[in-house]
Amino acid sequence: MKHFAVLILCAACFPLASARAGAHDIGVFDAMTDIPAEVDAAAVFYDPAESILLSPVGRSMRSLLAFGGVFTQTENAWGALADAFDAPVDETIRSLLSDQVAVVWDGLESQAPDMAGVTDSFDTRWTLICKVKPQYLEQIRRSLRPVKRDIVHARAVYSIEQGRYRIALIDAEARGTNATVLLAPRSGAELLNAVLGHAVAGHVPESGTITAGHEPMLAELSAYHDSIDDGSWSFVLMSRLGIFNSLLSIPPQDAGTQNHTLAAIVKLNPGDLRCSFATDLPLAQDAPDAPIELFDAVAADSVFTLAASRAPRLQLTEDSFSINMSFSAGERDRADSDPIFDAPALISLSPGDASNMTLALCLSNPKREDAETSRLSDDAVRAMISSFDQSQAPDFAGRFPGVRREISLRIPGGEDANPDDWPGLTPNLAWQVTPTRSHDVVVAALGPTGANIAQHIQNLSEAARTLDAFDTQNRSGVLLRLSMRPAETLRLVNDPAIMNIALAKIINDFDIGIRRGVDASMRGRIEIRFTESISKPKLGNGAP
Repeated sequence: MKHFAVLILCAACFPLASARAGAHDIGVFDAMTDIPAEVDAAAVFYDPAESILLSPVGRSMRSLLAFGGVFTQTENAWGALADAFDAPVDETIRSLLSDQVAVVWDGLESQAPDMAGVTDSFDTRWTLICKVKPQYLEQIRRSLRPVKRDIVHARAVYSIEQGRYRIALIDAEARGTNATVLLAPRSGAELLNAVLGHAVAGHVPESGTITAGHEPMLAELSAYHDSIDDGSWSFVLMSRLGIFNSLLSIPPQDAGTQNHTLAAIVKLNPGDLRCSFATDLPLAQDAPDAPIELFDAVAADSVFTLAASRAPRLQLTEDSFSINMSFSAGERDRADSDPIFDAPALISLSPGDASNMTLALCLSNPKREDAETSRLSDDAVRAMISSFDQSQAPDFAGRFPGVRREISLRIPGGEDANPDDWPGLTPNLAWQVTPTRSHDVVVAALGPTGANIAQHIQNLSEAARTLDAFDTQNRSGVLLRLSMRPAETLRLVNDPAIMNIALAKIINDFDIGIRRGVDASMRGRIEIRFTESISKPKLGNGAP
C-alpha cells in the first residue's frame, strides 16, 4: 500500500504543532497539524464515547445503520473488544473513547467507485488511535496475555476475535500523561503497523501534513463555523477528494492536477447535527447563482426542494426515470450538454403519495429571439423521450410558443412494472416557456395520471414572474440549496429498502447550502434535525 513509509498520527502521540499554521488561525484544525498528507482521510474527536456513540441519537443511528449493513465491521469491533477484555460493551467504549481519539484511513481509492464501495472502504480500512489512562493499558495487557501476537517495530501487536482485529499498546511517556491504544480491523493492519512504527520512533514526518497548504481555507472555515455556532465541536474531518472522483463527477483532467481537499467541523447535539464544510475544489468562474429567491418562495409547500446553479440531467429509460445531479467544480463540459438544461434550476416535489406527487422543474434560460427557447425546449423533451421510446416522442418544434404542452406517456409494463410505483404506467408530462424581464423561464412537471401538473406549471410560472427570481441585481453567492423531509420524500420511490426506512426514522428534515468562499473555493452548511423518537433517551437504554 502506497505512502506507508511516512504515515504517522502525532495528534494522538505527540504534542500539537499549531505554530506551523503560520499567520492563519486554523482553530480546531490545530488538532490535525501532525497528520500526514498521505492519508486519504482523517478525523479527530474529543470524548466521542458520551457525545456520540452512547448518546440517545448515537445509539439509535448505530442500531439502524448496523441493521442495514452499513459500518457493521466498525460496530462489531466494540463487541469484539468487550469480549476480549471481558467487560461490558459500554464500559469498553468509555474506557477507550473518553479522551482524544483520532481515526485515519488509507487505501480507499482502490475500492469500488460507488457509494456502497466508499462506505465499505471507510468501514474496513481504518486505524483508531485512542488516548487512555495508563491503568487501562495494564488492564488490557492482563486480558490479552494468552492471545496470539506479532512483533512489529519491536512492539507487540495482538490479534483478537480469531484474527479479525489487531491492537497495539503504547505506554505513557511520563507520569501523569496518557497511554495510547491503536486498533484496526485485519484489512487495516498494514496502516496500523505504519502508524505504530512512527509512533515508537517519536518524530514528525518531513513529507508534509494534511493541513499544510490549506491553512487559508481552514482559517475561513473555522471563522465561519464560530460565527454560526458557539465554537464547540464534536469532531473535525479532512479528506482527499480523489477518493470521491467518480461520485462527484470530477473531470479526469482536473482530478489529476491537484490534491483537492474537503474539510468539515461537525457538532452533534441531542436533537440535531450541524456541519460547516469547505473545499478547494476549483469552481468555474462563470458559474451562476442558484435561484435562491424562488427556492424561498416554494420550499415551504414542498417535501423536496433543490436550487442549483446548473440543472441536473434528466434521463428516461424503458423502465426508469432518473435525475443525475452533477455539481462539478471545474469547467462543465458543455459539448454534450443541452442548452436548455445548462442553466440555473429549481426542482420541487409536492407532498402526497405515489399516486399524486408532482415533480416540477424550473430553468432560467437567456432571452432568445424568435421563440428559439420554445423550439429548444421542445427539442430537449423530444430527445429525452426518444431515448426510451421514439414512437412517443412529441414533435412540437417550437410551434405556438408560450402555450403549455402536455402529453401522456406509456411506460412499458414488464415483469417488474408496478402501477403503484411513481409516476405510474401512464404519467403525464407538461412544459411551458414563461418570459420574464430578462430571461426565458422553462417550467416542466411530471406526475401520475391523477396529479394536477398544470397547476404546478402555473404556480411556478407566476412565482418566477412575480419575484423575477433570476434577475436579481445583487449576487447571492449561493451555488446550491437543498431542503428535504425524508419520510415524505421517500413516498416517491415506494422502496422498502432498509436504508430508506432508516433514513426516514432517523431524520426529520435536513438542509444543505453551498456558496462561494473567499480563500476556500466553496463553503457550506448542513443541518440535520433528528426525529423525536431517536433524540430522547429511553428507559433501559443499553448498547445496541
